[in-house]
Amino acid sequence: MAVETTAERTRATPPSWRMVTAAGVGLLMVLLSVALFALVAAKVDHGREYTDAPVCPAGGTPSDACTTMVPATVVRTESEARGQGQQIYLHVRERGGERPAGRGTERGAGPGTEQGTEQGTEQGADDVRRVRMDDRHPRPVFDAARPGDTVTLTYWRGEIRTVSLDGVGVTQETHASPANDWRLPMADGLLLMPPGFALLWTTWWYRFRRHRRSRVDPVPWPPAVVLTAAAVLACVGFVACMAAPGGLAGVLVTTALAALPAVGLGFLVAWWLRRRWRRAAADTSGIVPVRPTRKRCLRAFVRGDVPYSVEGHAYLVVGDGCPATTPDPTGDLDRRSLSSTLTVLDVRPLLPEDPDAWTRAYQYRGVVIECHDGGERVLIATRRRDAPLILGALV
Repeated sequence: MAVETTAERTRATPPSWRMVTAAGVGLLMVLLSVALFALVAAKVDHGREYTDAPVCPAGGTPSDACTTMVPATVVRTESEARGQGQQIYLHVRERGGERPAGRGTERGAGPGTEQGTEQGTEQGADDVRRVRMDDRHPRPVFDAARPGDTVTLTYWRGEIRTVSLDGVGVTQETHASPANDWRLPMADGLLLMPPGFALLWTTWWYRFRRHRRSRVDPVPWPPAVVLTAAAVLACVGFVACMAAPGGLAGVLVTTALAALPAVGLGFLVAWWLRRRWRRAAADTSGIVPVRPTRKRCLRAFVRGDVPYSVEGHAYLVVGDGCPATTPDPTGDLDRRSLSSTLTVLDVRPLLPEDPDAWTRAYQYRGVVIECHDGGERVLIATRRRDAPLILGALV
């Protein structure tokens, strides 16, 4: 008798649509994250242009290559609810008309519009600027500023990019500052890449490594740990990008430091899921006999030293006279009737000593009906949902 090797069994088993779908989703997530990381590089370069820009010479003409410092006085602060969050604004009055030439508005919000102005002239007060601030915490300038306080506005390319609170030594970026433009694409990239690679690795494992295991495991350790760790890393990376202070290096270090705890959490989740599966599989108290009202051909294996235990007979016909085993899914060919002396003793879950074919067929969704026929022990393995009908036909 030829023994089927692992490689032969793998080649003979085509990938299921679930595997193909998971691999496709994982590949798409990885490609999207790569594109987002490429955008991050461009955003970081743009932000570096601003942070490295020198201060324009005093009395010179402002240009895009330098920044201009303009003193101003705080008029008031404003917080405006938008959806689940809020937008914060600082109203300031610049001193002596020192505003540099430029666009003067941020992203299409022109001065004098009734709502949505981020950097523009407040209605009814030509010398008051409404500046939208970066609403990420901490917000040192917005939280500490009071009417009458003196601030310094940093202009770059015609827009206010940074506000410094004089005498306190705190600085806060505005919504127009390019210093933090890398955060959103970086957060989205970190949210997509770990789960994407985890899905690709898991489909590879199920396709090529699972067959090396002698028994089917309802919750295999490797996929459970990898998927959980990837989900944790994705969440940590996203939160670090959007909420944590510091630059890109700090976000990467924070995400890297979370790797080991994420793996540990993955082991805990896998252990909990395996324990839950085993408890559910061991509970057979809800399986009670239900008498079949019509002919049914159910998937079942009968094992024992009896005439109706035949190799290849993987179905049991009930509801059509005496229960019988058959190799025919329709239940019409080569039927071998079960003995009338067959007595049901117990219903139990699948055990490690049961044949591997039973575990592979039902994947811990099966049960075993233990019976006695004269002096022989007979086992009937079937799906948990079919067991009541088989019990009803035997009792």
